Amino acid sequence: MYTELSNEINEWCDEVVSQETAGLLDSGECSPLPLYQEICQKGWMNYANIAEDKQYFFHLAEVCKVANAYSGVLGNMICVNSACAMILGAFGNAEAKQFAQGIIEGKKLAAFSLTEPQAGTDVNNIQASATLDGDEWVIDGEKYLVTGAMLADAILVVVKTNPDVATKNGSSMLLVSTRSKGMEITPTPKMSANGYASCHIRFTGCRAPSDRIIGKVNGAWAAMSMAGGIERVLVAACCVGLCKRIGEYLYEYSNDRIVDGKPLYELSNIRHQIVDIAIKVRAADALVGQAISALASGTNATNAVCAAKVFAAQMQQEVSMTAMNVMGGRAYLKAYPVERWLREGLLSLWAGGTNELQKNLMSRSPFDR
Repeated sequence: MYTELSNEINEWCDEVVSQETAGLLDSGECSPLPLYQEICQKGWMNYANIAEDKQYFFHLAEVCKVANAYSGVLGNMICVNSACAMILGAFGNAEAKQFAQGIIEGKKLAAFSLTEPQAGTDVNNIQASATLDGDEWVIDGEKYLVTGAMLADAILVVVKTNPDVATKNGSSMLLVSTRSKGMEITPTPKMSANGYASCHIRFTGCRAPSDRIIGKVNGAWAAMSMAGGIERVLVAACCVGLCKRIGEYLYEYSNDRIVDGKPLYELSNIRHQIVDIAIKVRAADALVGQAISALASGTNATNAVCAAKVFAAQMQQEVSMTAMNVMGGRAYLKAYPVERWLREGLLSLWAGGTNELQKNLMSRSPFDR
């Protein structure tokens, strides 16, 4: 966790992502695009190119940890675009791979679209469909909570292409330009990270060239599985980064805060709560490392990935509440970053699938590696 790369990103974030900037990104009053493009220019998004070197995934996790510690919007943007670049690089044709390179270079942006108003964790209830009409796919239906769609140049859309079989065998993934006719994108206000909006998308006779298929027709499941694994690990990494920052903030705050003539940190109860954060962060970071190793090895990484995501997401909620308790009423004030961190951290409970879903997946064989 304490690498040269992390230090480099920390120094950059200290310069350009102030608490005020993070607040404006959170409220949606400023765009994260210039910051994201600078991240790309510095070469940090190149770590999403795991086809070049699987070990890059460890470096990408460090980028997510640090960026998310300063701004949930930046953390989200890096996670979403990294996952899309990885999927396109692994399953796309030459044109899709070129688009993936554009993401890495900061010239293109993408979003991933699976969830629907009536199909969240229940992916088998997907209703959005695409039918082949000559050399074009015709897309109809709705997608929900598509993070980053407003800024994206194209969206990876999962649709049913064979309605007669289950989603696992009858769904396809298409790379659809956001300039396509018949696509309506509407941002949905959120409790945090509004600078990187989550959107409701309606497809009405929207057309995409037949070669925009990612992978095989009716073969989206492999790409969906990869996307799920990547997202869960990066969400866990983001939790590690934010919880570490919260812990460091509390350590500094409690040493500066004087109560009855002594620093708050001298109270053993306060010290122990902050040390508990440090212990949890180390444990979560280790789980993230194990999950990345499992994914890179090519073996079944389900348990390692799900365990990392569940532990880190739950840790995030516990650490946020610890911060509220240690700081008391001040944590409730906008003048301090704790209330924003609490709101940002809630996303980890659902991003990449709920913790209940992760436990369902692990329950099939919970003690397998």
